[in-house]
Amino acid sequence: MTESEQIPFSQEQIAWLKKWMASQFVSFAKQLDPNVLSGQLRTPIPVTILWGSQSGNAEGLAARLAEDLSQHHCETSAIEMIDYDVSKLPEEQNLLIVTSTYGDGEPPDNAVDFMEALFSESAPRADGVKFSVLALGDSQYPDFCQAGKDIDSRLEELGAERIYDRVECDVDFEEPFKVWKTGLLDFFVENPTEAFPPDKSSKIHGYGPENPFPAKILNNFNLNGVGSVKSTHHIEVSIAGSGLKYEIGDALGIHPLNDCRVVDEIIDATPFAPETLVPIPNGGVAFLRDALVEHYDIQTLNRNLVTAWQERSDSQQLRSIVEEDRKEKWQEFFWGRGVIDLVVDHPARFMDAAEFVRLLKRLQPRQYSISSSPRVHPDEVHLTVSVVRYQSHGRMRGGVCSTYLADQSNDVPPKVFVQVNKGFRPPEDDDAPMIMVGPGTGIAPF
Repeated sequence: MTESEQIPFSQEQIAWLKKWMASQFVSFAKQLDPNVLSGQLRTPIPVTILWGSQSGNAEGLAARLAEDLSQHHCETSAIEMIDYDVSKLPEEQNLLIVTSTYGDGEPPDNAVDFMEALFSESAPRADGVKFSVLALGDSQYPDFCQAGKDIDSRLEELGAERIYDRVECDVDFEEPFKVWKTGLLDFFVENPTEAFPPDKSSKIHGYGPENPFPAKILNNFNLNGVGSVKSTHHIEVSIAGSGLKYEIGDALGIHPLNDCRVVDEIIDATPFAPETLVPIPNGGVAFLRDALVEHYDIQTLNRNLVTAWQERSDSQQLRSIVEEDRKEKWQEFFWGRGVIDLVVDHPARFMDAAEFVRLLKRLQPRQYSISSSPRVHPDEVHLTVSVVRYQSHGRMRGGVCSTYLADQSNDVPPKVFVQVNKGFRPPEDDDAPMIMVGPGTGIAPF
């Protein structure tokens, strides 16, 4: 008996059954993996994300981007620039850069070697490599986002193809980051009109910059003697139960709070009620007083705020600064002044409270080098903090975080995170010579 005689179907029926069974397999496979298209498994799209970070913001955004892209059938790897071999550049298919700018247009510490290799004469060509850059910076500095700009132009010089224009982020980086991420998804995903997935920033993966740990102050005392004009505090912070780990060279990030007395003075000089609801960075709303204490930078001024204020004020000084628009005049006015000076010294016809806070910068976390050894104090972080207090324009002022820590009563636990700094590690070879430099409060007792 032949094979065709054993099967009680015609060739047309067999063909139909094969087609039907294939369609059922694809339907079932799609339930298991939404990336199964047209009966075939798609090959994951390789995406390399390089990040250079000084304060942890770029690192956090790179991690979030990697997770989001992985939900859209991309095979992602987020690599710190200090660990990346530039000779591998020609092998990349899709390269995304997330980098901050440090100081006067310099790259962050963990990106210095990468930048030197990228701009060297021996840097390889990058023909066929698709790329895009997210640059983080602070518009208060003249070389805004310079590190990102330099990398963007250099990759183009080496022949790489830009798939999405460089996006530059000021201190408030959430909205531009989302715009950049959406643009990338439009490129990588075949069906960009599908619903955008939930933002992974709301997903807690342990304690970090966006989810700091409420720590306990164990000890806090002034190291300087009675009568000294300096105030340097030894501060012991408990991180027990947080899961946070640190190594020699790492820093402790701290989310400070503004001085409530200064906040109250600002509110008293405006027609706003303290309980007025206003937007806060990263979404949500809060009472105006809470927003100014916890979320916004009231210590420094910025051009957008002064320009908007001048339009509602009769101040000739502000008008002169805005109309002349000279760098020196802006810097002279900004030096030693904060929001309180603008509000009190230059009365204006007020905007609403929501518009007012949108003109302020986000209150950024501060970082302090860790002075303790994890071998001796694994559940504690010891800091050596020089407390900044000074007088300018007839007012006593202080550093936002140093005074916050020095005056800490522990009624409100400081929120902290560990900022890893692989570029500041002691050498692995214990016999290697080291140069210890103390540019601040001293040499940490490693």
